[in-house]
Amino acid sequence: MALKAADQVVGPDVLKVRTFSSRMDVESRRKKPAPNELAKIVSSAFFFPLTGRWWMQVRAFGTHDIYLSPFLLSSFIKTLAIILHASGGSVTTLPQMTSEFWDLLLSIVSRHSSDSTVMEALLFAFMTLLDINENKERLAREQSRELLETQKWVETVFGNVAGGDEEGDRLKIMAASILVRIKEIVQKYQRLLLGEMV
Repeated sequence: MALKAADQVVGPDVLKVRTFSSRMDVESRRKKPAPNELAKIVSSAFFFPLTGRWWMQVRAFGTHDIYLSPFLLSSFIKTLAIILHASGGSVTTLPQMTSEFWDLLLSIVSRHSSDSTVMEALLFAFMTLLDINENKERLAREQSRELLETQKWVETVFGNVAGGDEEGDRLKIMAASILVRIKEIVQKYQRLLLGEMV
């Protein structure tokens, strides 16, 4: 009924005229994305102070520090990963942040990766590192040792975590995702890496 009433007021659908805008007009009216202001200050104001304090605490107190409790440790790892992801791939200090974060993660893997909450945080952080670094060739060149160590640890996690429950399945899915991403990088740049070794 509403369509009939509208047709009586305006006319039938055949007589209605629709104007098409050119692509340039649409693009000119579209709002420009705001620049990522966080990327300008993230490394000096957030990321490096947090990781620097982490290393100071580890050196001062060793493995008996309260910051190494599973809850605080997993929260700290996830916080760093979220800060890194929020800064975006365009941050100029991304190679240094990647190197620092990967070293921190691998030091935790060797000591505190038996707890499932810490393991989940580590997997989340590794996925973030692989996602945010769009230049995979740079990763293969500069972080090759870290890539292979991560691959070895994630393969162990994938093999040792029992599935069947929600937590185990989530850990296995995250581990499988990381393994796929690392293997893609290694396969794509394997010739490049072997060529540099010769």
